[in-house]
Amino acid sequence: MFYLLFQMALYMLITLALGIWLGWLLWRKGYIHDLMKALGMQSEADAPADTSALSADLKKLRDENGKLASDLASANAARSSLQNDLDACRASKETRVAPVVSETVSTASIGTKPEGLSGPRSGGADDLKTIKGIGPKLEKMLHGMGFYHFDQIANWGSSELAWVDENLEGFKGRASRDNWISQAKKLA
Repeated sequence: MFYLLFQMALYMLITLALGIWLGWLLWRKGYIHDLMKALGMQSEADAPADTSALSADLKKLRDENGKLASDLASANAARSSLQNDLDACRASKETRVAPVVSETVSTASIGTKPEGLSGPRSGGADDLKTIKGIGPKLEKMLHGMGFYHFDQIANWGSSELAWVDENLEGFKGRASRDNWISQAKKLA
């Protein structure tokens, strides 16, 4: 067994020596240099000897970088100025447009507002959610308009129904589509 291990170690040393000798021969003849060129690798011998050209290119790149940095700073300053102008414009628009919008809504209202209550009667508010099409959000909205009871809804006329349909934010036309008046008459 010892003999086999010794023999394997000897063959490995011979192979190593042969590999080093062969590599040195190839390097000396220039085959490895040609292989490195073919693979796109650069050896120290191929490095440019003229460093002045490199330093000139580096100086040119630094100058261009400085110019780009100053352009960026001026662009940021202009953006900041434009943002301030935009904020000022938005603020003045809100103060100028807000009254115009409220006037437009009040003149464009449809129908007449039904008579509402300031709060529910002594027995408490009716559960308006029993009317098909009225959920918790619509019930809150109707309470905000002063409608707490089925008889109030049952007494609406067509003009009042049109007003309610127009003023249900996010639910326009819901009172007519779901026949709230006829449902409220049954529940009153």
